[in-house]
Amino acid sequence: MTDIEHSLFTSIFEGAQEVCEDHGLQLIAMNAMSTQERQSEQVRHLCRMRVSGILLSSVFDSGKDIATATKAGVPLVMIDHENPVGTTTACTIVENNVAAGQMAAAELLACGRRKLMFLGHSEHDFQAIRDRWEGASRYIAQQSVDRTGGIPEITNVDSQGIMIEDGYAMGRVIAAMPANARPDGVIAATDFLAVGLVNALMDDARVSVPDDIAVIGMEGDRLDAVGSMPLTVVQAPGDDMGRQAMHRLLEEMEAPRSHAHATISIMPKLVRRATTPSGGGTDAGQLT
Repeated sequence: MTDIEHSLFTSIFEGAQEVCEDHGLQLIAMNAMSTQERQSEQVRHLCRMRVSGILLSSVFDSGKDIATATKAGVPLVMIDHENPVGTTTACTIVENNVAAGQMAAAELLACGRRKLMFLGHSEHDFQAIRDRWEGASRYIAQQSVDRTGGIPEITNVDSQGIMIEDGYAMGRVIAAMPANARPDGVIAATDFLAVGLVNALMDDARVSVPDDIAVIGMEGDRLDAVGSMPLTVVQAPGDDMGRQAMHRLLEEMEAPRSHAHATISIMPKLVRRATTPSGGGTDAGQLT
């Protein structure tokens, strides 16, 4: 797992474990703690253990780790990160993060918001965050002048990090802006950022969430204990990603010579809570 503290990866584990138990297999979890070097060492260690297969949930390009497993004869399935462009060295199971960005932008527009901010961090060049920005910005660019004569806009702002404290710092900055300069809707690239942002805005008497600023998180992490209010999210399908990944791994384990690698993209879902106003209504089926 990339980071066991993030509930997306524990949800992926739970989905994979269901399938393992149905097939008499045991699932071992290892925590890379978002470190490329630790991840690679763990892959090498699993290969030395002669495991039957590896599910690699990674935010990094992992060509070397795939090559290590291939050389050891251990089937490997990638989760949450696609193969480099033009390669199909392993099966991959991913959330459709472009669609996630589109869904978040569409929901904010449906709530009447027109001045949007995408809050991410360029130093952490994670594929999922890039794709979420692409989806949100593409959706906004496709919109025309609305009936009020306004043109929706979205800006990409570097939060200088992806944790709760980074979101809180950005919330303080946004709250200090003149009212006419603030965004009226924010898409936070991670739920940690969203929670920190909402906490800061709620601490400031000048800003109301969601009346003045609506906020959407992008993962569906289990952060109820640290948030000021229930967070609207585009929720990643972690359980289903784990189940799909384990089924693909079983197929390769049982018939390695005939197995064909494929990328499976799974749609997320919007979960409306208190940080966005009522009156949305995004239809995920209309997004592409």
